[in-house]
Amino acid sequence: MTDDVAPVTGTLTSGGSTNDATPTLAGTAEANSTISILDGTTLLGTTTADASGNWTFTPTTGLTDGSHSLTATATDAAGNVSTATTAFTLTVDTVAPTTTATLTTLTADTGTTGDWITGDTAPTLSGTVSAALGTGETVQVSLDGGTTWSDAVVSGTSWSWYPVAQFAAGGYTAMTRVVDAAGNAGAASSQAFTIQTTAAPVVSVQQSAGLLGIAGANLFDLIDFSQQQLFAATDYNNNIQSVVLHYGGVASLLSTSQYSANSALASELGLQFSVVNNNGILGIAASSTMTITATDGGTIDNLRLNEFLGSVTLSGGGLLGINASLLSSVTIQATDSTSLSSTANAGQLLNVSLLGTTQPSAIIEGTSGNNTLTGTSGNDRLYGYAGDDTLNAGAGNDLLRGGAGNDVLNGGDGNDILIGGAGNDTLTGGAGGDIFLWEVNAADNTGGNGADTITDFTLASGPDDATADRIDVSALLVGYTPEADGAAHYVNGVATIDSGDTIGQYLTATSDGSGNTVITIDRDGAGTTYSATTLVTLTNVTTNLETLLANHQILV
Repeated sequence: MTDDVAPVTGTLTSGGSTNDATPTLAGTAEANSTISILDGTTLLGTTTADASGNWTFTPTTGLTDGSHSLTATATDAAGNVSTATTAFTLTVDTVAPTTTATLTTLTADTGTTGDWITGDTAPTLSGTVSAALGTGETVQVSLDGGTTWSDAVVSGTSWSWYPVAQFAAGGYTAMTRVVDAAGNAGAASSQAFTIQTTAAPVVSVQQSAGLLGIAGANLFDLIDFSQQQLFAATDYNNNIQSVVLHYGGVASLLSTSQYSANSALASELGLQFSVVNNNGILGIAASSTMTITATDGGTIDNLRLNEFLGSVTLSGGGLLGINASLLSSVTIQATDSTSLSSTANAGQLLNVSLLGTTQPSAIIEGTSGNNTLTGTSGNDRLYGYAGDDTLNAGAGNDLLRGGAGNDVLNGGDGNDILIGGAGNDTLTGGAGGDIFLWEVNAADNTGGNGADTITDFTLASGPDDATADRIDVSALLVGYTPEADGAAHYVNGVATIDSGDTIGQYLTATSDGSGNTVITIDRDGAGTTYSATTLVTLTNVTTNLETLLANHQILV
């Protein structure tokens, strides 16, 4: 049975709901037999099977709202009547919801509060509904004038919508509505907003949660660093040029204290740092300043920067041995490639333990050899570095980096981020909604990555399924411009790449004939500078590119 009344169309299943009062029934019977369609005991009409036995029937009078039990019988030329089919039950509902959804806030609303201008190129849209949703009702958001819609996440009378890719600079109009289980759409509301990409970086002291800079990560509440490190910084355009950390004391002997950080981790992340210390006069007004830049002189990736900031310490005991109120300033300043900068100042450091004399225990690292690392029940960061390493995370929301070599990464429980790095890596996310992330490490067909394997990739039940896994290849694509609501959507129940979208030139996802799905990448989508190469194999998973994109399981 099929529904051809928008917005939800396609094949219906028994026990479902529809807003189509004249759905089309289809079936097979004896060739040229007469098919009678009944609703309970009421004859709705007849049709005739063709020479191949196929038949269809569409009621000429619409079904009333409510429950229906539809059956069919076939009568042959001799007048013999078949046994009735198993009942196909259906609820017809043609009444649109009266509940409305309104967009009320935009993350990082810059300048004047409520001016609907943000520097966040992947903003979270949030709002309210006029009443609690009924069973099967959803809030939907459209950014293309209502051509395509995607579901928001609803809690009570509040909702949030998370982009799966970055917006380009410019003006947008978000439409919001409530849709019921039958597909009836309530009245839509609209709100215009502007993405302004000239915003300065965002920096914080003691408020590092949510500053990872990973598209889609907020949806899954991945990796909260706020209880492990003091500093955080991110830039909506991912183009921080330098970060400067500074502290100064007013009346304390700080001459033996200075900023320090993990050199091996900095090297792994493509960063470098320098420290300048001022001992002051007799220890009074002593200070230390750390400057962080990219090793290649370019911009710094948001995620890598925040990972490194977690290793910053104050050696010599300084802060932990004094009264925090004696500190005149603890600051972080980030400057982007356009010379825009921001500074955050802690003043009196409230949580001294976040800037200890030793690296946080949550950072677990190996050596240049072959290592086996084991995480804890908390939120850990595991780094294998060179060698063929095995990284076993625990029950928390963890971050795992294999580094060079052919590594084995096991995420364990929790929502984890797994980054295999160079080499042919074997990745197992474990329980939870995990992100498998690829970064550019070299200028070759895979961006310096190997041919990896994911052993337990969990397919989504639909768009925005927070329990499903994600693959993030956005950093590898050259010249591709993504849409914030994704490259594919469901059309008549079928996952379909949007008209005009070129993602199919960059990625393929095909079956290998053994129950696995192989994802290949052509980084420039043209086969010129780069050629199509296997990036990752999803073992024991059969799917296609359209479905992965429509369910937001490939982030581009």
